[in-house]
Amino acid sequence: MEIKTRLAGNNLGPTIKKNMDRLGGVVREAAREAAEETAEFMEAAVADDIEAAGNFGERWQNIFHVDVHETQRTVWLDAVVRADEPPMSYWHVFEYGAHIVPKQAKYLWLPFRGAEGTDVWPRVYGYPDNLFYAESARGTPLLGDKESKEWKYFGLSEVTIPKKFHIHEIVKEEAAKAREAFKRILAEMMSAEK
Repeated sequence: MEIKTRLAGNNLGPTIKKNMDRLGGVVREAAREAAEETAEFMEAAVADDIEAAGNFGERWQNIFHVDVHETQRTVWLDAVVRADEPPMSYWHVFEYGAHIVPKQAKYLWLPFRGAEGTDVWPRVYGYPDNLFYAESARGTPLLGDKESKEWKYFGLSEVTIPKKFHIHEIVKEEAAKAREAFKRILAEMMSAEK
């Protein structure tokens, strides 16, 4: 689109075009900075949310990424969870909540907190060769280490995991703030231009 303006015989078109070209760069830079700021806020807020959800360490806090992309006319964000290996690949269970029942076995075997060596599934630990089965006085199924006689796992017939993460809500909330960030950054840049 070409703008031509005349005022009392003077052609202002080249001056306006020059200012539009200059301001177009400022607007684009403001959009880029607002997108980068929004991406940083999203990543930090999601990491804080995951940390506050309980026993989720740094590996969990680093599964969420926001990438800033740019074309000639647009700047946009891609928010994505990158979790390829267990247990982080089960992030959706904590984002949405889940009701889990065993597929083939009678019980879901969960480790006792602080029990050494229970960072693996019971079959990897060596069930039934290295673990023995027993029931507690209340009827809870237990697996213990045959050598040390320490309890390692307890069995449940089903588990309900409540929603713990709020990734989608955070993304929507921070995205809603992006327009205001753009306006603020653009106003700062425009005042610096003067």
